[in-house]
Amino acid sequence: MLKFLHSVLVSLSYILGLFLFLLSQLLSEPLVLLLLSFVCVFILFYYYKKC
Repeated sequence: MLKFLHSVLVSLSYILGLFLFLLSQLLSEPLVLLLLSFVCVFILFYYYKKC
């Protein structure tokens, strides 16, 4: 169950990262990269808090 949750979180963060990367290529704004790093940190923090 926990392994399944981890794989779902990893795949979600990959998809979100890819989407934000493509968005930053279109906009070419550093703000999007800042948002991406914030989202990644939040996902990792939330995952470790659940454990």
